[in-house]
Amino acid sequence: MTLTPKSVLIVDDEKNIQIVMRRALDAQFRVHVASNAAEALTMLENTPVDLVFMDINMPGMSGLEALEKIHALYGIPVIIMTARTSMQSVIDAMKLSAYDFVTKPFEISQIRELASQATSLQVGAFLRESTDGAPRRFEKIIGSSMAMREVFKLIGKVAPTRVTVLIEGESGTGKELVARVIHQNSLCADKPFIPVNLAAIPRELMESEFFGHEKGSFTGATDQRMGLFREAQGGTLFLDELGHMPLDLQAKLLRVLQEGEVSPVGSSRIYHVDVRIIAATNRNLLEMVKKNLFREDLYYRLNVFSLRLPPLRERMEDLKEILDYFIYRYSQEYRVPQKQPTPEALAKLRQYEWPGNVRELENVVRRALLLSNLPYLTPEDFPLTDGDGVPFNAPESSQTLHQMIRSTALPYLHQMMDHGTGNLHELIIGSAEKSLYEIVLEYTGGNQVSAASILGVNRNTVRKKIQDYDINMGMCRRKKE
Repeated sequence: MTLTPKSVLIVDDEKNIQIVMRRALDAQFRVHVASNAAEALTMLENTPVDLVFMDINMPGMSGLEALEKIHALYGIPVIIMTARTSMQSVIDAMKLSAYDFVTKPFEISQIRELASQATSLQVGAFLRESTDGAPRRFEKIIGSSMAMREVFKLIGKVAPTRVTVLIEGESGTGKELVARVIHQNSLCADKPFIPVNLAAIPRELMESEFFGHEKGSFTGATDQRMGLFREAQGGTLFLDELGHMPLDLQAKLLRVLQEGEVSPVGSSRIYHVDVRIIAATNRNLLEMVKKNLFREDLYYRLNVFSLRLPPLRERMEDLKEILDYFIYRYSQEYRVPQKQPTPEALAKLRQYEWPGNVRELENVVRRALLLSNLPYLTPEDFPLTDGDGVPFNAPESSQTLHQMIRSTALPYLHQMMDHGTGNLHELIIGSAEKSLYEIVLEYTGGNQVSAASILGVNRNTVRKKIQDYDINMGMCRRKKE
């Protein structure tokens, strides 16, 4: 028996994308095409479709608006496509139950694989409730690398739920920022977000900090305190540095998670609390469980949905974007010129391991902007050290032609900007052209006919350039020898 092929709808206003995707999927699927969201919705009224690929930015109705309608009316998997990736667009798409999110240009193999996966699902297997709410000002996570796009997708999936989230990552990777973004995209975004750093709370005060206390319940308790759980009522309690929580408090936290109740220190009264927990750690909690340093039952209670943040060294393609953001932010805050790094400085930053991650980069930029005396940032403005405190000097690396031109032109550019005039084009092009003719003439031993053939110019041009640039032909012949 021959199986009927699954049906795929491509929604994109770019004809070339339609053609490419049709060719990619034609052999395996029945392919339909629409040029905008309204046309796609009309087509879906009469045409059975198993999967939709949809561009996010189209004239008229946006891809996200259409996604919400398709999800509500048909429950069909929708894969969102875009040429411009932003944190919020990925999160919004995943919140509205997009099956996945791909960035143009994409690999044909990726499209085929996603189509096969999505059409193998039972209809409705991926559905979740979408959210409504007024637009808000969101925290922004900087980065558009593949690693961060995966993080944005996970945020979009988990944010609208009440699921407990465990964020894992090295110090300085932005765990609290991610927790805030999850909260801002959740159903309780208008409720409190209470962050607490467990490493900063004295052990003897932890219980009263979390659960509250009555006045006079212990020495120093001069006032009644609600406690963090009650302060976060209806919202999110963010537990940072979870690995620092002592075992006795872990048992009490587990009870709160199971029962949804707290009792202040010095009181027999019980309060019901409805709080979402987002926890974060830079420690290996599973290893701590094995060493009896962390409760196994609490670990599994918290680790319902885990989200790993990549260290900066694993997403170095984001470094320039993050660097530009910090330069802009702190040049505004410190009221200093918005200086750019030289290619050599940028190469040094890219070769560094960044053990302190984004937080370390932030501090390095702040220092550079305050102390730099030049109109641009040089490698010396970024005094980095390795784990042992030894100064880090980037190894010599080959530069691209573009980088060499930049490093040559930049100092002259700043000088000429100060005077308002200059001959930068003549200076850089002339310097490059002279070097090129010298190299070729050295290679040919001063043979102008051979040099003209290699350069693709006539012999008269070679003769003229030798005169213009005063090239030492005797030196060229000797170097060949």
